[in-house]
Amino acid sequence: MNRKHSLSLLDRFEEKIERIPECGCWIWMGSSALWGYGQIWVVNRVMVAHRASWEMFNGPIPKGMCVLHKCDTPPCVNPYHLFLGTKSDNTQDMLSKKRENRHSRARGEQHGSVKLKESDVVKILRDRRVSPEVAKDYGVSDSQIRGIKRRECWAHVNPERIVKGE
Repeated sequence: MNRKHSLSLLDRFEEKIERIPECGCWIWMGSSALWGYGQIWVVNRVMVAHRASWEMFNGPIPKGMCVLHKCDTPPCVNPYHLFLGTKSDNTQDMLSKKRENRHSRARGEQHGSVKLKESDVVKILRDRRVSPEVAKDYGVSDSQIRGIKRRECWAHVNPERIVKGE
């Protein structure tokens, strides 16, 4: 049996944290997912490390509940820095602390699955053809083009911007 499987979850967990005495955070040093949250294998699945911490030290997480951070440090897994709340509680916590939504940070060309560039969006905004025709030229959906033209997405792009090469 390899070493990884011979250790208990708590032992594997302990190996991957660094305690920071100044702030009390237990920083996850193992692998991490998007937005800096740690992740650990638990019973044949990957689990977010702070949720695993909650369950190890406090018991099961009730269905529909989130595990929130008092310290606002995503890699922190200190159970004393965690508390349960609803998605609404999480949003209220974010707003009360004037913390930006980590899940909506990336936009435009910074988003991981983007097919368009800002210069394309400016051209699309200026294009007078029907959405399906424009969509075909850019390899995106007709609804994406309508969203751009209605300024529901890519709203941060200034349509007055001069596009290079025009």
